[in-house]
Amino acid sequence: MVERFAVTRRVAAVILGALLTLTACSSGDSGDGDDGGGEGGGGTAPATENSGVSALENVTGDQFCELLPAASVESALDTTVSGSESTERGRAPERTTPYFLTRECDYDTDTYKLSTEVTTEWDESTSDEDVLQGVFTDAVGENAGGFEPVDGLGTVAGYGKDAALAGADVAGTYLAVVFTVGDERLSLTLHTLGDTELTALKPLAEELLTGLRETG
Repeated sequence: MVERFAVTRRVAAVILGALLTLTACSSGDSGDGDDGGGEGGGGTAPATENSGVSALENVTGDQFCELLPAASVESALDTTVSGSESTERGRAPERTTPYFLTRECDYDTDTYKLSTEVTTEWDESTSDEDVLQGVFTDAVGENAGGFEPVDGLGTVAGYGKDAALAGADVAGTYLAVVFTVGDERLSLTLHTLGDTELTALKPLAEELLTGLRETG
């Protein structure tokens, strides 16, 4: 009877040990799955050394419109703003390369149609000058429009015509700024349909830059 009891205890001990081993393995597998991130094995791309929260995550599309109120637009462009519409593009829960975030605001006016846009520029293979030139180049890259450098705005800035409208009956004007918030590079563009003087657009860019830096 004693011998049978001892054997039973040994068997129970073996079973208990096996269960503990399986539990430990299961916990380890679960941790590895979390590192992979997400369902279906896809997950979030691993963060680079630049990982962190983008400054634009703190700014919704509506907030971007609010950074440049209608009163400022009306004063600078001598026009009347009847409304504005915001757009948000991209998503970056972690700042990984590549990624993009964009905030846009379109203003309906009785003279000019003003569009503003701020976007992340995390392609480290491009220089600030390349980013600026890209604004003045049409979408297919066939017409690289010229621009004049603008001092006192961001890292580099330029003012010129919209190359995409070069053959159209209506002109387009750009003021583009490459700037940084912390260690993040961003670009800001102001675009109008029609010829708009730099002296009218520059104060609007300054107001937006100030608001974006304070928000970021």
